Amino acid sequence: MITMLCVSVLALNIFTWRLVGRVFQKMRIAREEELTKRRMEHIVSLSKQTHDEDERALRLHHDLKNHLGVLYSLLKDGNVRQADGYVKQLQAFLGKEDVLP
Repeated sequence: MITMLCVSVLALNIFTWRLVGRVFQKMRIAREEELTKRRMEHIVSLSKQTHDEDERALRLHHDLKNHLGVLYSLLKDGNVRQADGYVKQLQAFLGKEDVLP
């Protein structure tokens, strides 16, 4: 009878340890999945920020090319005063009156 009780307790302990092990394994996997999800969300956020900054840089590059084209045309045609006025308008728009002397 005691042997049967010992075997039953031993079997119950083995079952309990396996069950606890599975629970801990599922908890670990859930934490890893949550961490992976957060990392992916962060990567997507950084990617969007990078894309937005790239788009902004392209727009600024386009605008700069256009402004330089206007200045080139004005100076090529000898319209120095108009070119100076154009630069001053750009300075006022940018809010930096000390960009050029």
